[in-house]
Amino acid sequence: MNKKKFFQIIQKTYQKIEKKIEKKFLNYDIEIIQHENILTIEFSNLKKIIFTTQQYLNQLWMATYKQGYHFEYNKNLWRCIRTKKKLFKILNFICLYYTQKKK
Repeated sequence: MNKKKFFQIIQKTYQKIEKKIEKKFLNYDIEIIQHENILTIEFSNLKKIIFTTQQYLNQLWMATYKQGYHFEYNKNLWRCIRTKKKLFKILNFICLYYTQKKK
């Protein structure tokens, strides 16, 4: 995939991430910041999810405080290269975990 196509897909993915989080987690204090090709999602408990692009590998990387994920784009989906799970399934699980109230 050429560089231009890769970054078009990244921008669409970042927009989709932002829309999904704003819709599903409307009642939570979550800040989403994009700077160049880095997308940071910060939760009120100061936990973060950080997305970075790895253009030479055609990958999108997601970092959490516990783990990192590497995604490859294939057939209009980002899938984790280790688990084969879809990006939005993993992201949803992490966001649910980060928004839980701890006792």
